[in-house]
Amino acid sequence: RLVSQEGRPPGLLPQSSGDHRWKPMFLQRPTVQSPGDWHTSVASNLSQADSAHRKAEAKISDSINAIRYANAEHGRQRDYLHTKFEQKIRNTEELAQQLATRIHANKQTTEHSEWSCQKLDDALKALSGPVDLCKQRLTMRSRRPRREQVHDSFQEALLREERELQVARTRLSEAISETQHLMRDLLRQREELQADLEDKKHAHSIDAFCVNKKDAHITSARLDKLYARKSLKEQVLSARERRATETMGTSKEKERQLATLRSVQAGLRLEEKALERWQVNTDLLDACKRKASVAFKATQAEMSLKIEQTEALRQDLARQKKVTELKLSDAQRYLSRTLDKLTLLEKPLSASFQRAQIRAKRTSREAVEDEVSEALQSQHVALQTQKQELLNQADSIRAGIQELDASLQDLTNDMIDKEKALAIDRACAGSKKEALGNHSVGYGRVGSGQRHFPDNLSSKMRATR
Repeated sequence: RLVSQEGRPPGLLPQSSGDHRWKPMFLQRPTVQSPGDWHTSVASNLSQADSAHRKAEAKISDSINAIRYANAEHGRQRDYLHTKFEQKIRNTEELAQQLATRIHANKQTTEHSEWSCQKLDDALKALSGPVDLCKQRLTMRSRRPRREQVHDSFQEALLREERELQVARTRLSEAISETQHLMRDLLRQREELQADLEDKKHAHSIDAFCVNKKDAHITSARLDKLYARKSLKEQVLSARERRATETMGTSKEKERQLATLRSVQAGLRLEEKALERWQVNTDLLDACKRKASVAFKATQAEMSLKIEQTEALRQDLARQKKVTELKLSDAQRYLSRTLDKLTLLEKPLSASFQRAQIRAKRTSREAVEDEVSEALQSQHVALQTQKQELLNQADSIRAGIQELDASLQDLTNDMIDKEKALAIDRACAGSKKEALGNHSVGYGRVGSGQRHFPDNLSSKMRATR
């Protein structure tokens, strides 16, 4: 059921204030308008009609002014648009010229970077020979006897040379990687510049087509090639809106030019970076070559010094071995004499012991500590002391003999190890480096009267002669 806001059915009114029953509205009397209200209503209608007339006249005046403004702006807009077209075309041509210049410079930079990268690769491959030689020497020296497994100056020089070569290889590999990365950046930059140049050419052709009236056959003959018509509502703009539109277009054009100039500047920075990379590569090649040469010469010098020292030590060991053998012979002879003296002391000791036993059989009246007993006791103590001293001396001589035997054995083993180590070091000195051609490196017979040639090189042909 429909109920009004006051809670009654529609079309019904209460019969009285205290009566809650409802009565129909058509039973109510109609409202009669007074003369004053009637005059007021007519005057209001006339006033609204006058206001509407004035607004219509104002709008018609605004429309006429807008038409006059559009006609006045038409010529100025044609000239302004033509100027902007010409400026845009010149800007595009200038940007295209800069892009073409940078593309040409990028190609030359890429070619030179490839040449520099090839130089680095050749230098890296050339290090394989010295690295293999250094590893070969380290492998040969690792087979030395345990006694000779010392971290000497020759070993340190070899490890230093190996580190220098590894550092050189690492730096060359890094330089190659950076150069290749730079080449990829140059190629990527060239593709961006080429794409930008193609876009500039395309935009230039479109703008030139818009300006050139000879191409009007593509569009309507009534279309002005220098002005794209718009609706009157779009043309009638306030001064503020027009300035805002022009400012936006100018900013967009500046952004376009700045984007191209940023690409050109990025290309210039890449070219400068490539120039720096070339210089770094050249310096790196010189530094690696110099350090490898210095490390190799230092290794050769330490190797020759090590061979000379080992040979000198071997000769000292041989002399010391002879002296030790003589000392061992003397010690054995004195040990024999000491043992003989101990044998001779057994007889007086036995006699002294027997006398003491015999005198112990005396009667109690005569069993006193007289002078004879004291003399016997003194003799027995003296003999025991001498015997103990001789025993200690014999033990000392035996220990000395054992020590001499051990020393002799150590000297013999040390001599054998020195000879093995000397043979290995001479084999290292006789190793051939591929870059040296028909020459062996170092001194293969140092300590045996071989002549030292300059730059640690001994010619095989001279050796055969």
